[in-house]
Amino acid sequence: MSNLTKVHTWSFASGLDGYVSNQDVEIVDVCDAVRVTSKQSISTPGIKRNLSVLPNTDYILSVKGYSNRINAFLWAMDKKTGLRLTTCYTYLGCQMEWKSYRFNTGAATNIDFGVLFTSPNIGDFMVLAEFEVVRCDKELHCCPANTPVLKNNTTTTLNSSSCN
Repeated sequence: MSNLTKVHTWSFASGLDGYVSNQDVEIVDVCDAVRVTSKQSISTPGIKRNLSVLPNTDYILSVKGYSNRINAFLWAMDKKTGLRLTTCYTYLGCQMEWKSYRFNTGAATNIDFGVLFTSPNIGDFMVLAEFEVVRCDKELHCCPANTPVLKNNTTTTLNSSSCN
């Protein structure tokens, strides 16, 4: 689709490439993925990375992974202000699959993004295989939520970023 510009893509088969822990977690390589295990039972531990972005622009964060409980969510935050850009929760499921969330950067030019646990238990884990961030070009309309997109020659449905 010509209205989406890939700005970041990463497979954990190639290592961590700038992905770091958020709070107290253990990150271990497992085959072509990483296993992120919570070592705390408060706050929002997980895995994150930093990225420069355009202000007032829509982006789609996509993650291929799963978690042992439905408490690992896709997350993006304005690095300067600490404002959360993913205002609703899109959780990883219990099977390896793509999950996506569309958000707007507002005034942000630098963001942290990743997957965090909410209400974690010590020992909660997620397994992540790939991340992708695409920019929705302004001059064209971005894919609306629940529109199939082509991803690695398979069709994936984007989750809505609304709070419904």
